[in-house]
Amino acid sequence: MSYLNRQIRKGEKGLTTEDIDVGAYKYLVGEINKQVRRDAPDSFVNAFDTFNEIYSKGKSKLDNSIISDVMKIRDKKLVYGDEAVFDLTFKKGLNSNKVADEIYDVIKDYPDAMLAYKNSINDFYKKQVITDGKVNVKKHNQFLENYNDKLKIFFNKNEFDRIKKIGGLQKTLDDLEKTRSDLIKNLSRSFEGKLESSTPGELVNKIYRPNNIGEIRQLKKILSKDPEIYQAFQTNVMKDLNERVTVKSGSLGMDIISPERFSQYVYGSGGEKGYQSALREIFGNKFMANIKTLNDALQITARKAPASLQREGVYGNFFTDIIRARVGQFTTPGRLLTAGKRIYTRASNSILKNAILNPESLQDLIRLKTLKKSSAEAAYILGKLNGMIFLDPTQG
Repeated sequence: MSYLNRQIRKGEKGLTTEDIDVGAYKYLVGEINKQVRRDAPDSFVNAFDTFNEIYSKGKSKLDNSIISDVMKIRDKKLVYGDEAVFDLTFKKGLNSNKVADEIYDVIKDYPDAMLAYKNSINDFYKKQVITDGKVNVKKHNQFLENYNDKLKIFFNKNEFDRIKKIGGLQKTLDDLEKTRSDLIKNLSRSFEGKLESSTPGELVNKIYRPNNIGEIRQLKKILSKDPEIYQAFQTNVMKDLNERVTVKSGSLGMDIISPERFSQYVYGSGGEKGYQSALREIFGNKFMANIKTLNDALQITARKAPASLQREGVYGNFFTDIIRARVGQFTTPGRLLTAGKRIYTRASNSILKNAILNPESLQDLIRLKTLKKSSAEAAYILGKLNGMIFLDPTQG
């Protein structure tokens, strides 16, 4: 399951060399989720959703601490203490693809770490294939055969097509280094005295402001030359959104979205301008339409009488069910939620919070308004957002 979900994420972001049928993968995962929901009791499904939530949260914190506190870049190589991360993770044999996938998951949002890892691949390649100062064609082909799957994890399709040719790997790395160097120079010129570094976190802290549309537009133009940097910047913007619109719920024991904070962050309040123009510049109109849909639903739940939801009927669609459950007004067909009501309320808040981790998840949440409840795609989305408890176990 973890492999399938990783492939789906890569396919959605165009980060894979393979021709992935994302729809087919989602269908497969969705059917598995439906089977689990049919065969397992509510208590197990609730525990499964909770485990995935805890795992995702813990992994995110661990990944952040590993990169910032443990892994360092030394001589263009990613190191863990005194050990080269590359030497521990880029291998042949049993489980080697799984290990490579896992290290990719850790460093994918850290462009400098990713570039360092790619440089290590190049150094390893040269040791394997260069004889007497020249590339041995037979060894080059053997290297591609031995590490084909691993190379596809760390290089996108265009890069992979290039590195299959003699000299292509070095040329690809040279181009990446030059692009990164030019980007840093452009950032220094455009934002002189404002930035201490070019890390995505620093860019969000110093440039991402509600009244800073001109600089955000200039930043986007510069970062668009380096997709890895730009995607990492977008990831950090979403983290900023997530952290600033959530509050701790003592009764549920988890962070939940605050409708008030969400609205204030996006649209502003009390004379303060919100981030809607900045978000539109960074993510586009479709993303903002989804943000508006979510905000409208959240504001309804912030009031005592969610009349708009009532007009859709008790069981309108999964999206309606999730919003209803947030305020304890959800019941599944044929059963009343008494002690179980808290389970659905917790799952609802978990789904909503997970939906604002990235634009793809938000789009998935909004898709639930139009999907049939028995569809594999709906089951896939609820599994992805840790809300499988909402699936009806009686539906095939």
